[in-house]
Amino acid sequence: MKIFLTVLILLTATLFFTGCQQADLPAENTVPEDIMEQEIIIEIIDEFPEEWAKLIVVYEKDGLLMLAKGGNTPQILIDELEFSSPLLSPDGKHLLYAITYYDEREGYDGEYAGSYYDLWLTDLDVGTTKPFVTEEMLRPAKDLPIGKYLPWLSPIRVTWLNSGNKIAFVSHMTAHVWGFNNNDLWLADLVTGEVIELLPDEMGGSFAFSPDGALLLVANSTSVSLMDSSGDQRLEVLKFSSISVDYEKSYVPQPVWAPDSSYGLVALIGPDSFSLSAKANSFEEPGNVEIWKIYRDGSTEKLLDINWPQYHELMTGNIFSPDSRSIVSSLESDLVSGARLINLEGEIITTFDYFSTIINWSPDGRMLLVKKDDQLVMLRTDGREVSYPYASANKWTSPTKFVVLQETQLEGYELWLVDLNGRKIMIDTGVSGEFDALLID
Repeated sequence: MKIFLTVLILLTATLFFTGCQQADLPAENTVPEDIMEQEIIIEIIDEFPEEWAKLIVVYEKDGLLMLAKGGNTPQILIDELEFSSPLLSPDGKHLLYAITYYDEREGYDGEYAGSYYDLWLTDLDVGTTKPFVTEEMLRPAKDLPIGKYLPWLSPIRVTWLNSGNKIAFVSHMTAHVWGFNNNDLWLADLVTGEVIELLPDEMGGSFAFSPDGALLLVANSTSVSLMDSSGDQRLEVLKFSSISVDYEKSYVPQPVWAPDSSYGLVALIGPDSFSLSAKANSFEEPGNVEIWKIYRDGSTEKLLDINWPQYHELMTGNIFSPDSRSIVSSLESDLVSGARLINLEGEIITTFDYFSTIINWSPDGRMLLVKKDDQLVMLRTDGREVSYPYASANKWTSPTKFVVLQETQLEGYELWLVDLNGRKIMIDTGVSGEFDALLID
């Protein structure tokens, strides 16, 4: 489970777990204005400042799942189990992670050895740990006998709802050398322990619950639907033609919501646009991606066409800023390359030189972490590029703070908390795997 800070790993991780949108952050969490286009000098500090004391970090070390709270000594949460993909609840009270099992069952053509994983849950306040969503819970909905016959079932795209007491996920089938997503939708309740299939196969897919928990947007390869959070009153709001992408998979957009739940956004590949493999030579050429706004009453509005060569970022929703007010539009060709940050009216906010892949946004949308010329760079939305020493952060905890793995000359990584004011403090050494982090307001 050794993690490498590469774009491939970051993109792969989004397949299994996706985070919830963060609530509005305190006004004092602002990006310092004196960051220039030079590397920042970092000051190493020895004690956690008071404003960092409520930091929670979970991570892998020597095959153990560790928990660090502020400046306290890290403690062991899990050992003797093969875990992956730790995911903290929005309130920091619970931790969800996958436990892998290896199994031999009677296959259709003989006996196959394979693996699957269950979701386990740890209550960080009381320290209890238990299985939460198991493979056996999912099998009856697919009419599969428990304990025999392939395929194995596992949850993917696991997402905490903002309430912190429920999760949503899609199930994935694996059998021997093949696997596929069922494009269903499940809910699991922390209070009752109930796990229900909210939407059957091919009725789910990519999903997004509104931050207020009242509504749900669901997308598949041909449509986007709006419904209430119980799965009732489904209204198909957008239809589009199925478009094949890599590995003969169809494009399925990832809806996103505005933080106030007033509207949703979705990026659709235009039916009459140029091929995904084609490259535009000018921003003035017709865009290949349509941006649509979806209101709470089900009405829709096509906002604009943009250029975008990387459909992966459309599928993960990364082109939209966290406040859902800005969009990245990109070009990639032999004649021109670059990107524009535009608002929902199509007005240009700023322009950037070429970059190849979006990694993530800062929570306030003022910093965009990208891969550029095989380097990781932070782009400021005021147009400046910041060559920041720890731009490889893949977990922001506030608009100015993030947790990062720093590779060392010895085996393993160091885990640091860094802020944009040039301070950093070490959380632990010899870290070797995935992590999640949260700074409680």
